[in-house]
This record gives sequence, structure tokens and C-alpha cells, in this order.
Amino acid sequence: ITVLIAGAMITMFSCTKDKSEITTQNESNDCPSCKTGIELANKINNFKQRLKYANENLYKDGDEMTKEEAVEGMELLINASHGFPAEQYQKISIDTVEIVLPLNEQGNIAVTDVETTYSGMQTLIKDVFDNTNYSDKHIVSVMLISGDDNVVKAITTTGEKGEDPGGNIFTDCWWYGEELGMCDYTGAGETDGGDALAEELFANRPSIFCPQGYHVVLSIEYSEVFEGNESICTGYIFYLQNSYGVQFTDSEKKLYANEMNYWYDQEFEFLFTTLPQSLNKPSNWLMASLRIDGNEHTDENYTIRWINHINMVTYGLAFCVKDEVLAPPTNP
Repeated sequence: ITVLIAGAMITMFSCTKDKSEITTQNESNDCPSCKTGIELANKINNFKQRLKYANENLYKDGDEMTKEEAVEGMELLINASHGFPAEQYQKISIDTVEIVLPLNEQGNIAVTDVETTYSGMQTLIKDVFDNTNYSDKHIVSVMLISGDDNVVKAITTTGEKGEDPGGNIFTDCWWYGEELGMCDYTGAGETDGGDALAEELFANRPSIFCPQGYHVVLSIEYSEVFEGNESICTGYIFYLQNSYGVQFTDSEKKLYANEMNYWYDQEFEFLFTTLPQSLNKPSNWLMASLRIDGNEHTDENYTIRWINHINMVTYGLAFCVKDEVLAPPTNP
């Protein structure tokens, strides 16, 4: 690999598994995730009914919920209503909008205000969806992140549907970590090798299948950041180091087609096999979003000393829910 000339790229993985074997199947004809899916559907339907009642009884409803209940309920409902997490995608776009929860002095929120906030969030997410320049698109997932104040970030992942091309996916040379696009500067200022890897990895992630008459509903568990040289894996995923005061050459900061395909395989192994096993993930885990950002560390002279990357991964649990219990999702 070209970049080995100036530094070290080290990959050590404790296990291997062919990609074709990773597709998640139902463990038995009883469909274990269907049973838990009933509980999840009931929870979502209950939240939806509380919003509906509050909207229809605006002047006499005194129902309140905690901030945590409101955020969890809105996240579950928006994903159940408009999320298609089990599809295969060839491109992804990640957008963030902010919503404000009108909390009272006790830190709670009236359900009438939750209903209004949820409707406003739906409108913002629809705007994001409509402005995403894909021809055959779905919302993959929406993750709500709540801080110490009353502002909540809604991170929407939109995907362009497509199939796994198979074989060596990459045929072009990419810059790594600077959003300089391809090596001919196509896409400069918008994307780089890390973004290209993330799109392909996310598009070809393992799928969840449900029996006929059921559909996948996603419950987002948490989001994690895994840095290349601080991961729970047994070694580095991507790491390039230079001597003090020595700058990387342009050639060393490029990932050629064979290198892109190499790192795709290594990342696939880490994200879809090593990491789930290390975190003891159940069989119905599902990746909801993925970003890979290059991370450049400089010295006092602004000379790049080393380059690694950060995986920003959002995971969820996928449950099979009967169509007649909870309506299948639709585009916003």
C-alpha cells in the first residue's frame, strides 16, 4: 500500500467472517423479534393516542410527560411512521435540524405541546427529505439527541435505494480526510475517501427480514464514536504517522482504488462482525447511521503528524411488527 512508505497502517482483527454470512435471519418460525415487536408497537400506539387525545381536547387536557418520555416517544413514532431501516441503499445524506421543547418549571412538558412540537418536527424533516436530491429515496432513520437545555437535535439519515454492486466497489482514487473529493478534485469541498467508504458500508450493511405481513420498526439504542487508534478492536483500523516536522506528500494522503477496497473490507469486518460481537449485540441489531471522518493531528508548525479516522455509528434494534397492529411507514 502506497501510504506505508511514510508511516504505518496497522490492522489487527481478532475474527473473520464472509460478508455473505452476516445477513440476519429470523432465528425460528416463531420470530422472536415479532413477540417483542408487539410490546414496542403498543408503546408507540399509546404515545400516538396521547398526542391525538391532547390535540382533540386542547382546553381540558392536563396530561404531562417528562422530557425523556417526550424525546423517546417522538423518536419512536417518527421512525415507525417514516423510517425504512431495512432497505438497501447506495447513497446516504445526513442532515440535522433543531427543535425546542417548551418545558415548564418542573422540567416536564404538556402533551399538547409535545403534539405541536412533533408536528413541527415532521415538517422540518419533510423539508430535509424533499430537498435531498435523490431519485428513489427513503428516510432510513431519525435520531433525537437531547442536551441539558430544551433544544433537541433531530439527525435524519436519508438514503438512495440501490443494490450491492459486488466485487471491488471502488475504481477511483480519493483524498483522505480533507473533503478534497477524488484525486482529480471531483466533489471538492463536499466529500472525501472517508465519506465514500461510509456511503458504501452503510448501503451494504446486513439486513433484517420479517415474515410476510410484518415490517421492520427500529428502536434506536445509542450512538457511539470509535476512533481509529482508540477502538475496542485489538489494533488500529486506519493510522498513518510521520516523523516530527516531516509533512505527508500528496501521494501519501491519497487512497487509490485498491486501497479504498482494502479499507472497505477492513471496516466491514470491524463494524459488522468484530464490533457487534465485542458489544454482545443481539441478533436483531441494525446500523441506523454511519459517518467516517478523517482526523488530522498537527504540531505547532501545523505539520500533520498523523492521520486516523473516527467512526460515528448509530445502532438500533429492529423488531418485526404486524402491519395490522402498526401501519407500515410512508414517505413524509
